[in-house]
Amino acid sequence: VHLISDGRYAPLSETALSNLAARQAGSARMLGNLDLRYHLAGKAGAEHVNNLGIVMLNALRYNPGDPKAVNLDVARLQVLVRVQNFRNQPAQARLRLDVLQNSKLVHPEQKLLQLPKRTLTKGDREADTEDRDEPGEATVPFILPAFDLRDNLVLHAYLENPNDDFPVDDEAWLAIGAVRKAKVLIVGPNNAILDAFFNQEAAQRLATVERLTADDLKKEAYVKRARSGEFDLVIFDRCHPVDESEMPQANTMFIDDVSPPWQRGQEPVKNPFLLVSRKDHPVLRWITTLYDVGMSEAFLFHPEKSLDPKVKEKLDLPEGDPQRRQLPPVTRILEAGGGVPMMFAVQRGSYTDLVLTFPLIDRKGFIATDWYRQPSLPLFFRNVLYMLGNVDDAVRVLTVQPGEPMVLRPEAGIQKLTIHGPGGARTVLERGNRPDFIFADTEKIGVYKVERDDGATRWFTVNLLDSGESNIQPKEEITIGSEHVTAGEERRQPRELWKWILTAAIVLLLLEWQVYNRRVAV
Repeated sequence: VHLISDGRYAPLSETALSNLAARQAGSARMLGNLDLRYHLAGKAGAEHVNNLGIVMLNALRYNPGDPKAVNLDVARLQVLVRVQNFRNQPAQARLRLDVLQNSKLVHPEQKLLQLPKRTLTKGDREADTEDRDEPGEATVPFILPAFDLRDNLVLHAYLENPNDDFPVDDEAWLAIGAVRKAKVLIVGPNNAILDAFFNQEAAQRLATVERLTADDLKKEAYVKRARSGEFDLVIFDRCHPVDESEMPQANTMFIDDVSPPWQRGQEPVKNPFLLVSRKDHPVLRWITTLYDVGMSEAFLFHPEKSLDPKVKEKLDLPEGDPQRRQLPPVTRILEAGGGVPMMFAVQRGSYTDLVLTFPLIDRKGFIATDWYRQPSLPLFFRNVLYMLGNVDDAVRVLTVQPGEPMVLRPEAGIQKLTIHGPGGARTVLERGNRPDFIFADTEKIGVYKVERDDGATRWFTVNLLDSGESNIQPKEEITIGSEHVTAGEERRQPRELWKWILTAAIVLLLLEWQVYNRRVAV
């Protein structure tokens, strides 16, 4: 086997090595009897390397003043750019940063960089030390003025006339996304506790909320909107859809009720004491304890006993029967004494259903818990918005490396995206029954335009931003597990002496058999 490479592939994991045929056959040699010949792709030696490269481009919200005065849509940005020098001598480079707003240049900046030379330290195989390859580098901050992040902001960083041998990493782009708000639907009777959270200014900056009554669940208008994927999160308060077919294409939260195909239990759990069973779950982020939360009652839930009887019958059907059902796993987040579920999550395809088995306001309209007095309740609802509502209030940096899929998650209700690549290629994506879009054709570096079916336009970028790829000096020796292969050398194969030993043993047995037969004949 002839391998033509620069040798700068990522270290092979133990999982990858375990799939080698020689390892599976129990061979002590990683490559077994494979005759591997390694050929350099490029010129060997640090003196032949001529490259400067941008290896990092990132942006953060810049707010040195009062954090309460932050505007989620209009913000100053701190942009960080890292440039590395792979030459064996110091280099000077001019770094430019252009800010494009709706495809027009609105703000240029530049800085002159002094980059130290690359340093190489040879490792010692006997001492089990690896080679150290440290390019000279400089990390440069740019503080930009305030921009409206909703106006398709794209940053373009590039080296001016670097005169190197690898132009692909001389520039990089960054698409800045605006705050992604959640679209929430609340279904059920009036709930002053929910209203107190969603009507406050901080929540309104993260979500837009619509409300329906429980009677609206029986109307065609709800069914049509639920199936269209119009919402990110639907909260069912003391009510539920008629059956599974009317569950929304969205994440859900049930309060004092449960998602189909389960049914709300009629057996009460009086004055339950909350115990955290999954403290690392996202809805409990920054919530350390709930022991001080009191409530009047909850309903008793059991993953199998609470099932719709028609669905329960299908659990026992024979393997291979198309009508056979399997229950999804239930993740318990809060429990009462005796392991009784008080809050749990169920995966429904690509969506999550969160269930609270206790009410905030009971079915008679009375407050059923003192949780509203605790600071943990608004924190809990905030976590629900971020996890189930897909809220993102950070500066969203929309970029991937070549070959990596780009996951696009626009606001709920968007059903089709049209992607225009740097080379003019056009790709149409349909949402289907997923909450996001996945675009896989990211082989070309540059800026990709995204047209939505609501007429809005967004952007994302594909960049190299990889120090290993920017180092264009080929390795003269590669390592596969514990074996080392040097370029230009033929790998000597182990002699299979067992065949000769076996042959000699067979010949010896035949001779002994012949001598024995002669003695018997005499």
